[in-house]
Amino acid sequence: MFELELYFDDSGTDAGTPVAVAACYVATNSQWDEFVRNWDEVRKQEGFEMFHMAEFVAKPEMGHEPFCRWDNNKKKPRL
Repeated sequence: MFELELYFDDSGTDAGTPVAVAACYVATNSQWDEFVRNWDEVRKQEGFEMFHMAEFVAKPEMGHEPFCRWDNNKKKPRL
């Protein structure tokens, strides 16, 4: 019936966090298929399986591989 997919996530919803954030993404099935193909290509090129923003922005001494080995230049967006 519907040709849309919806994905959502939240962060900071535990009792010890003063701020909560929620994000929602809606796209057609074909748009999600293209996104997944592109994302899988980036994952393989950059050498990571799972992406968690908290690990990506954490200080290198936290040891979140492979992001702890990336310098700020590598972490900059590439358009």
